[in-house]
Amino acid sequence: MNYYVTTSIPYVNGEPHLGHALEFLYADVLARHARLQKTPTLFVTGTDEHGSKIAEKANELGITPQQLVDENSAKFRELQKMLNISNDRFIRTTDEGHIQRAQIIWNELKDDIYKGSYEGWYCIGCETFVPDAKVKENNNICPDHNRPYERLKEDNYFFNLSKYANQIREAIVSKEFRVTPKTRRNEILHVISSGLEDI
Repeated sequence: MNYYVTTSIPYVNGEPHLGHALEFLYADVLARHARLQKTPTLFVTGTDEHGSKIAEKANELGITPQQLVDENSAKFRELQKMLNISNDRFIRTTDEGHIQRAQIIWNELKDDIYKGSYEGWYCIGCETFVPDAKVKENNNICPDHNRPYERLKEDNYFFNLSKYANQIREAIVSKEFRVTPKTRRNEILHVISSGLEDI
């Protein structure tokens, strides 16, 4: 069995910090351990260079988004070099190769992707929609960014995940797809049985 290790790909609207370093180190330990066990291993990391946070920060600095991501992505690479991180690949979402692969995936999935509308509370800093209960609990202020949530309605593309609910459940139950620990396996099966939403 091959072993695939990845980190999240951080947004490069800011410089790397201790949290990024810890994540890179944790992933590096997993990859090095697998290699010591002679397990074929691929360790991938990189930077996410798209999104409203990046456009907002570039505008604030008076530079283009591409200038911002080029500058900060280099800082993430330098941090990994300084920490002697053993990743096999460093992917930038603005790289031509990444763009081509993303287009291949979109073409493969095109029959399961549809355009729809989504409305909800949104945190620009987190780049995520926030459930109503969380907005109320936080008095309409994101605790991580100390900014009010914004009501946002936008057209989005959705993946028809609900179409595959039975197939996913069967793969987990038959252990064709292994989820560990068992508590997470049970949690995922519960979510599926409650009705998967399209994403």
